[in-house]
Amino acid sequence: LRGNPTLREVLQRTRQMALAAYAHQDLPFDQVVEAVNPQRSLSRNPLFDIVVHVREQMPQDDVIDTGPDG
Repeated sequence: LRGNPTLREVLQRTRQMALAAYAHQDLPFDQVVEAVNPQRSLSRNPLFDIVVHVREQMPQDDVIDTGPDG
């Protein structure tokens, strides 16, 4: 986080990087690994340690369980 960015700036950077990645989402993973040519270790994924799973937002009624008393 160079330049001591604000939270807004970090979120803007993250958004820009995610949108750029989505533009190439159909590229096969093995081609990405080959192009990056990372140092290999069988103990971890060759490109990343964290996975972010993006899902469409569900209606709030489907997400929040209010229990039997509603």
